[in-house]
Amino acid sequence: MLLETKNQPNLILYVTKIDDNPHHFNKLFKLRDEIEQLPQDCLNIRVDFHYCEFLGHYGVAFLGGLFRLIEARGGSVAFDWNTLPDKIRMNLAQNGFLYDFGFDRKPWDGNSIPYRNDLQQDMSAIADYLKYNWFGKDWVNISPRLQDAITGRVLEIYFNAFDHSQSAMGVFSCGQHYPKLGFLHLTVIDFGIGIPTSVRSLPQNLDKTANEALQWAFKPGNSTKQDSI
Repeated sequence: MLLETKNQPNLILYVTKIDDNPHHFNKLFKLRDEIEQLPQDCLNIRVDFHYCEFLGHYGVAFLGGLFRLIEARGGSVAFDWNTLPDKIRMNLAQNGFLYDFGFDRKPWDGNSIPYRNDLQQDMSAIADYLKYNWFGKDWVNISPRLQDAITGRVLEIYFNAFDHSQSAMGVFSCGQHYPKLGFLHLTVIDFGIGIPTSVRSLPQNLDKTANEALQWAFKPGNSTKQDSI
């Protein structure tokens, strides 16, 4: 990722390869920090994909949320679609990312789990999304009962995001089936305050480090909401 800031207020975001790699994830987090530090009058951004060799579903979900974050802060995002490599263009068209950002081509069924932005906590709609677009395509040979159990666990991630993130932009999802590798992946992301900040909202947790806060959050029975189960 490279955010060219020499010509403020008109910036260029060069999207580079985003793979299942900790280094690439760190680049995404760094990019978010850079965006959040920009003043509101310097948030007119043009997105260029010329240097992007591969864009995984995790990058799709993250960038979708980041672009909506820019808009929520009063900025604007313009896409240079002509710089998209053909394979990436096809995937972004198929999963609905292009359509969500104004490109005149509706998504279709394929190996992608559709790109999705849930602004509100509609668990029935999200459950259908997981049931039919994630598990409902016979990509994984498991029983309906196990499908329901896994879907229920993933729904808890959405519950937590809506209950704790304090994000006005909701939750972003995208996934991919890799038939040659035998992988079925799903990414769920929000752009809220983060788990450590939420955990530290309790007086007894004020001094916890980020790692300690995460450990606390994942212990059974711990919650920042008193009425949680």
